[in-house]
This record gives sequence, C-alpha cells and structure tokens, in this order.
Amino acid sequence: MAMVYLLKRIFHDDRFIKIDAKKFELDVKEKTLALMKELKDCDAVFQAPFNELTTALEFWEKGSYAEAISNAEKSYESVLKILCNVNRGNADKLTKQVLEINICNIPESMTTEGFREKVLLSLPYVRNNSTASHGSGKEVVEITKEMANLSINMAAALNTYLIESYVRNVFSEKEDE
Repeated sequence: MAMVYLLKRIFHDDRFIKIDAKKFELDVKEKTLALMKELKDCDAVFQAPFNELTTALEFWEKGSYAEAISNAEKSYESVLKILCNVNRGNADKLTKQVLEINICNIPESMTTEGFREKVLLSLPYVRNNSTASHGSGKEVVEITKEMANLSINMAAALNTYLIESYVRNVFSEKEDE
C-alpha cells in the first residue's frame, strides 16, 4: 500500500505556499519537546512530562498504540499538576483547577466550561474511551496508529498552550509588580 502524504498548495500574497501536513505535525511535536526540555533543564519538575511525552513517541514508533495514548495523557496530566501545584488529581479535577488559577485567558466569546469540556478534556476523552488505560473488557479494541498519533499531537498542543499561557501570565504579573 502506498503512503499518501497530504500536500496542499495555497496562493497567498502573489506566491504559492506549500503546506505539508506531516511537516506541520513534526514541527508541533518538535516545538513542544524543545520547550519542555528547556523547562526541565531550568526546573526539574518538568522532567516527568518531558519523559512521558518522549515515551509516548517511542511507543508509537514501536507500534504500541495504547501505551502511546496512555503516556501522551500522562504527560498532559503532569503539566496540569505542575501548573496547579498539586501531586494528585485526575483530568476532570485538574482542568477545573487550572481554569480557577486563570492562566488560560479564554476569550469572552467562549464559556469556561465549554472550553474545558471541548478542548481541555479532549485528550482524556480519547484515552478513557479507547481502552488505552482502562482495559478493553470482553472485546479486543484495535487502536490505530492514527488515533495514537492524534493523541500525541493533542498532548503536544495542549502542553504547549498551557505552558505558554502560564509563562505569559507569570511574566506579566512580575512586570506589574
């Protein structure tokens, strides 16, 4: 079976721009890992989410997709715990807490609960409903490579969003002092 890469060309400002979905996806992962590596080098508390995200990528490359999803979600929950300054909690509780500390700066056109349910709980939904962490029960559920990749991409995007929001808020508070 031939591998199909999604390439799109768009015309913008009198020139063609090639959009390569695979390159974009790799850039997101690379950016997140670089950000998290920089953070873990500055503060050891970011070691766990960095390790969990790299482990998710390793499992994905080996074809262990359930483990890839599970570790992507672990990385995300670790970032939530760090930002909320707690050691325990599930995604439901942690997303509520991260919104209470008000680092997300959600636009007025969105409700906080809507943002939490539709965005912040997207990766936990995949993990919980793909049998990646809770077992499949009577029936074996096949987790596809694409679903595992989506989960890693969501962890990368959510981690980057939360960390950048947190850093922006910390530095803006320091400037106000």
